Amino acid sequence: MNYNTMMRDCARYISQHWTEDLDSVKLGQVYSYTDKYLGYLFSAYYDRPLDRYLSELKQEKEGSAEQRCGLKDREQLKDEDIQIRYLTMEPFVLASSPILKNDREIYDPIHVASKRYQTMTELGELDAKESYISIWWHDDSYTMEPYEAFFCKDVDSVPEDKITICVPGSDYAIFSLQEKEEGMLAEAAKNLIHYVYGTWIPNNDDKYNRFGYEFLCYEEGKVYFFIPILEKEKQKPREAVYSIETWTKYIDEHIAMNLTTTGLAQQFHYSETHFKRIFRYYYKMSVSDYIRKRRLQFAAEQIRNGVKCAEVAARFNFKTYAGFARAFYKEFNMTPADYANNAFEVIDLAQYYKEYKDSFIITFVEIKDMYMIGHSVIEADSGDADLPAQVCYWLDKDFPCLQNTRFSCNKERREEKIALWYHVSEKENVDYILGPVVEEFGEDIPEEMIQVTVKGGKYAMFETNKTSDGDDLAETLRMFTRCAFYGWIKEHEDVVDLSRITFERYIDNKIYLYVPIK
Repeated sequence: MNYNTMMRDCARYISQHWTEDLDSVKLGQVYSYTDKYLGYLFSAYYDRPLDRYLSELKQEKEGSAEQRCGLKDREQLKDEDIQIRYLTMEPFVLASSPILKNDREIYDPIHVASKRYQTMTELGELDAKESYISIWWHDDSYTMEPYEAFFCKDVDSVPEDKITICVPGSDYAIFSLQEKEEGMLAEAAKNLIHYVYGTWIPNNDDKYNRFGYEFLCYEEGKVYFFIPILEKEKQKPREAVYSIETWTKYIDEHIAMNLTTTGLAQQFHYSETHFKRIFRYYYKMSVSDYIRKRRLQFAAEQIRNGVKCAEVAARFNFKTYAGFARAFYKEFNMTPADYANNAFEVIDLAQYYKEYKDSFIITFVEIKDMYMIGHSVIEADSGDADLPAQVCYWLDKDFPCLQNTRFSCNKERREEKIALWYHVSEKENVDYILGPVVEEFGEDIPEEMIQVTVKGGKYAMFETNKTSDGDDLAETLRMFTRCAFYGWIKEHEDVVDLSRITFERYIDNKIYLYVPIK
């Protein structure tokens, strides 16, 4: 749905549903936009802010308004009314901060930005020839918000109290319009936005780069609207990019751009709701989760290549470095700084599985219920611990609470232990626990040990083709984890039973990995 059609449909929808306690948030959900961004579009198309119109219409319908509050389409500018030029811009850095300060401002950010520029100029806080930028940017949850911004030389020159936005180099179509009279800068900006969205983009859809950064720029009492356009060599026919197989490739190619679910849905000609459903069906995660994961993977690659962590965070559109560091740690179990300063091996899991898939034997077995008592080997938030090494350490040792009990290790007999990830009820996290197999639960089991019943049924059992894994137990466990979870399970997800637990079974220095199947 293009801009003109959507705005008229929006006005019609409001008129038909005014009795349903309609507000801008609910209305935004209808059109898959935030209430702020829908208000931004509405105020550029019609003659009043969205929240004011909703209030006035309700008063009119209820009979308490003094006059009718009909909407009037903004007069469309003609090509000769504005100036257009084309420019290739190198990458640049913006120091930014949110424009909106209170709820009264949120549905007319164009007016707020224009007023801010005028006030700063009058107070001498901004030189008349200095550029003031209004740009839509997202927070850590990918919710778009209006920001004010100023050009900076580089990432290091951005003040600590500002948010860094690194804008990739791009070709731009730059539209400009002079205010008709003093104090009419907001109206000039709205007229410019209305022309670009309502006339220019519909006629130049093949040139418009919807994932670039578009922004308003105020300078010397004039408004400029920067619209990113595609380079000629990147203007591909629709058939070349609009297929399910190319979605992730397209995202990767534009990973440093201003990617949003709404923009991707429009690019591939789906409604946002339908696009989300199809993407999750095929890729088993949300669009925003996929974008975040890929950005972190690209960010890690640049850190490995020596780029400063703070610069990488800004380059891949993380609102703050702290937010980037949290996301990075969650993905890689280490901070960006540790990642930059330590030697490590980066595993291509798909290639790893291809190389090692013939290194283990898979047998389909059916087992009865098993009972084990386990103790935490490593907690889920212990990012610095080496899980395979910890498991190997405790395999032939007793936890303190098991020493001198009937459950203690006896090297003369055949040892049998189980390890698995288990949610301990009083904790939020899932712990990795290890412990001996028992015939039944009894009163003599120490309180520190967790009692777990491993449900019987059909399992795919993984083992190496060696008689003993004792010499390289830790590496074998790593190999099983990578190949089973990132290879075999993905290949056979239709037969894996997610209602039961995957576990490792250790018998006399041999590892067996059990994956439940239907």
